[in-house]
Amino acid sequence: ACLATVLIVGALGYGGFEQLERARAYTRLVTLPHTRWLAKVWIDENLPPGSRIAREFYTPPIDRARFDVVEVGYWGLIRTPEIEQYDYLIASSDDFGRFVSHADRYPEQASAYHRIFERYDLVKTFAGDWRTSTGPEIRVYRRPSESPEVR
Repeated sequence: ACLATVLIVGALGYGGFEQLERARAYTRLVTLPHTRWLAKVWIDENLPPGSRIAREFYTPPIDRARFDVVEVGYWGLIRTPEIEQYDYLIASSDDFGRFVSHADRYPEQASAYHRIFERYDLVKTFAGDWRTSTGPEIRVYRRPSESPEVR
């Protein structure tokens, strides 16, 4: 009976420790800066006011008082006619990743994204590494004809 009690207390103690460790790890992850937030702050501080910005879903909210923002929706960068009218494109791996990562299943969409990514200048990338930040990869692209320097 004494051995059974020790084993039960030991198992409960171990289980409690495991739960505590999981809670600690989860709390650490959810308190890391999110890539959308990091991108939003950078955009506010670095893009010229009045810029025309096209943003897909899963990208940071953009200050409409500072910028001319158009929500192009799910996989909108490849569905929007005359995408060249925008100064900047904001893309999220939560949107483009489903096509680019599975080009064998979505060859047309993956090719369309690659064409846009090759044509536009990549200005900044925010990628969650799960140590210093979390979230999808956020990419900021500039229309190649634009000359303003962005930090």
